[in-house]
Amino acid sequence: MSVTNIISSTPSIENGYCSFELGSFSFHRDEYFAHISWVVNGRGMSHTISADVFLRALMRDVAWGFFYGRVNFDNVFGTTNHYGQVDMFAGSYNGDLKAKNLDLLETFDTHQSLWAG
Repeated sequence: MSVTNIISSTPSIENGYCSFELGSFSFHRDEYFAHISWVVNGRGMSHTISADVFLRALMRDVAWGFFYGRVNFDNVFGTTNHYGQVDMFAGSYNGDLKAKNLDLLETFDTHQSLWAG
């Protein structure tokens, strides 16, 4: 996957936020929440995180970008940063989603992540 596969929308007329797509993951935000969606086994999944929790985790993720480590945004979504790559996961460490085979893990080169500079 190349950097050109990161898709960004124009800013929303309602709130000014852009939406993003990376691999099978889609991200959009409103005033209070960050919304993550993905498709696994032909089934559309979605997850909502309060904006403040998402942004705090995002800042940890940016800081961890220089080191190896996992950042759990919450009990469903997160990333594991490796040297040169990042795993983005939804449900991979959530017992219910994992048991139902509704989890997703995709690996991207670090320069392809949404928040890499």
